[in-house]
Amino acid sequence: MQWIIESNLPVHDQIVDELKTRIFLGLYRSGDKVPSVRDLALEAKVNPNTMQKALAEVESSGLINTRGTSGKYVANSKFLINQAKEEKQVELVEKFIYDLQKLEVDGDRIINHIKERLLNI
Repeated sequence: MQWIIESNLPVHDQIVDELKTRIFLGLYRSGDKVPSVRDLALEAKVNPNTMQKALAEVESSGLINTRGTSGKYVANSKFLINQAKEEKQVELVEKFIYDLQKLEVDGDRIINHIKERLLNI
């Protein structure tokens, strides 16, 4: 999976989201070792310090943990990963609804937009 860093959003936030997404999608599976900071930074084409800070944030969420000097590993808890994934889904839906309500779109129209798009998938 390629890293796509957009210039209009904070790089740190994008890296955190990408790392979590890779965990949610199973690209980094429960119990797997996470690539090194240096390898991830090279792959994403970002400063290693930025990657280290992003990994620290993901670690603070409990999705990864450090095992002494052997590196960082994805949490060995499918429940925790699924819970974090559900929270991210709710966050995205809430932002979507909030953004549409700012445009004064009512609830029925929001639902219609969703149904129309789902039928086209």
